[in-house]
Amino acid sequence: MKRIATTILCVLLAGTAFAADDADNTKTNEGDQSAREMTPIDQSEITEHVDLTAKIRRAVVETDGLSLNAKNAKIITTEDTTVYLRGPVDSAAEKSKLEELARTAGASKIKNQLIINTKD
Repeated sequence: MKRIATTILCVLLAGTAFAADDADNTKTNEGDQSAREMTPIDQSEITEHVDLTAKIRRAVVETDGLSLNAKNAKIITTEDTTVYLRGPVDSAAEKSKLEELARTAGASKIKNQLIINTKD
């Protein structure tokens, strides 16, 4: 029951970040399909891993000053407890901030694959 509640919380928190329409990650998502990259389907179902992902997501969503891109970053905890941060962010500061939030939430192994968005 706790796992279901945690999963619902993750979905709800992530869903709030999708409300605006200025973050279009279609190209990034298409890239995930063509290569063997970590995607949300790789999220471990072990309760502790789901809880860690939810804790990181909550910290990201509750942090003021982050762009919509940063709030929509993919956060994936795999079975070996590695946390992957993926997707576009608007600055190097946001990239660092998300990694810091993951560490503060309890992640010890982090693969920061966030891409700094260059606006055309």
